[in-house]
Amino acid sequence: MDGVFCQGEPKIVPCDKGYSFFHNLVENRWAGNGPLHRLSSLSRKMRVKSFVLENLVPNQEIQEEANAVGQHPDFAGQSVTANAVRLSFFRAQPKDWRQLTSRDLLGYAVVVELKCNGKCLKHKNKPVAYVLESVVRPPTIFLDGVDGQPHPESAGNYYVHCVRPYRSVVGTDRDSVSLSLEGSFFCQQNALTHVCAHAALRMAINSSPSIDRDKLTNAKINQLLCIDYSNTASVDSLRKGLRRDQIEQVMKGLGLHSKSLEFPNPERIGYAEYIYPLIESRFPVILGIEGLMGGHVVAVLGHTVNSDRWEPQARQGYGSFPLAQYHSSAAWADHFIISDDNYGMYVTLPRDMIRNYILPEFDPNLHAAMAVGLVPKAVRVNGYDAESLGARVIEWLLSTPTGVAPACRWLDFLRGNMRRGGRHVHRTVVCRTLLTDRNRYCGEMATVEDSEGARLTPAEILKLRSILPARFWVTEMSLPDLYTANKHKIGDVIIDAAASKERHKSRGGDSLAFAWLPGLARCGPGLANIIPSWSLKGHIPLLRHVDGPLPTLEW
Repeated sequence: MDGVFCQGEPKIVPCDKGYSFFHNLVENRWAGNGPLHRLSSLSRKMRVKSFVLENLVPNQEIQEEANAVGQHPDFAGQSVTANAVRLSFFRAQPKDWRQLTSRDLLGYAVVVELKCNGKCLKHKNKPVAYVLESVVRPPTIFLDGVDGQPHPESAGNYYVHCVRPYRSVVGTDRDSVSLSLEGSFFCQQNALTHVCAHAALRMAINSSPSIDRDKLTNAKINQLLCIDYSNTASVDSLRKGLRRDQIEQVMKGLGLHSKSLEFPNPERIGYAEYIYPLIESRFPVILGIEGLMGGHVVAVLGHTVNSDRWEPQARQGYGSFPLAQYHSSAAWADHFIISDDNYGMYVTLPRDMIRNYILPEFDPNLHAAMAVGLVPKAVRVNGYDAESLGARVIEWLLSTPTGVAPACRWLDFLRGNMRRGGRHVHRTVVCRTLLTDRNRYCGEMATVEDSEGARLTPAEILKLRSILPARFWVTEMSLPDLYTANKHKIGDVIIDAAASKERHKSRGGDSLAFAWLPGLARCGPGLANIIPSWSLKGHIPLLRHVDGPLPTLEW
């Protein structure tokens, strides 16, 4: 938390040998706070050496937290104040706190402790203390002389897509050290003036690398929802949590756009397949989960990849339910990386744990209830629909004459499979969908070399720039072995993300802009125009995020 300073001299606390975060810190002061235990555990994994505990001078946001609770019907007329503590974790232990550096900063958390008439405020017989703000590095292992290696538990296949730069500080307003780190935002509800949906909204929006706006606070959310803390009916409604339309109302009030869906649905769209293109495109998703204990929402910020997963091909090969039109790349995601205000940051949700198998009214298990994904305002087509159409287009391209007969072993191989496998060959295809733009895509295609050693010509790149929309969904077509072993694709289908529902659903495929397979390419609405020559004859790397290094230990 930047611009918020310590009331006195900061002190470095060694925590290497003989120090227990469990006994000496968290349980001693904030008993049972799961996220603080999680933060301590993550710091241990990242070789923490020391931390700094500071009692803060409350800023406007911290004062707003106390003022809001002071208006709550349960505490009306009483004096509610906030004591704020900042914990900053470091993988170094200098003698002087002024020697602390951003390089060694692992994360920080600001804990608010509420007091009523000078005594610890309690709600449901528990002290009201919660994490108002925390930013932590994505799980990282530091090797000798090397920074920023991937988390060892996932062999590098651990992708936190929603991170952004944050600033913090250690010290007083007269004497301080400015710090910075890149990570995901985390916070907790207080169950009085904000609930889990507030936390999920703040974690999603404040972690999004695509949103350039001031930090979203609880007070701002309640202002957008016109929630009156002093009104009993308003507070009673808040205790039930926020509805999907209220979550969307907040996003709209912030000038943001969203795509949402409830589960299960008549279209039989699975939650994992729906949210994966959004997460892969670095857009966070607020995911609703229901079970015997009621509903809860979490923020989905990333995913893992298990390239050795047996299920996707075996399910199809052995005829297991459900049969799919194609393999979504989500099938190789063992987990979604989430932040849950009850349990902490960067925890992994097993993909199949909340899959919808039966109707909600008959399902006592945890199951996905709804998803609200953050997308740019211009995006009108959702990623799942783009991927579904992309899979159909690939089948069509392989089964219809193209007007050209390139000498191309990969295209011949794909067409041979089509003849041998009949109309079900598309079940061997893997589709990975993400949102991108013309400049990024053309920049990548201009430098890529395929597996046959071929490159696109300058004329082909100019053609791409002239036919592609500004922003689009690209469905990358691969095969299971190419996807898992090479991280390569063998074709693309591009759909205009700004297309209207009518254009996208039209029989002519008016939202289609471009598609290629080895040796052939088509463009224009409905892909009606054949591009006479297409230089790529083999497979090429998948699109990756270009603003960060690839995991060194990727498997």
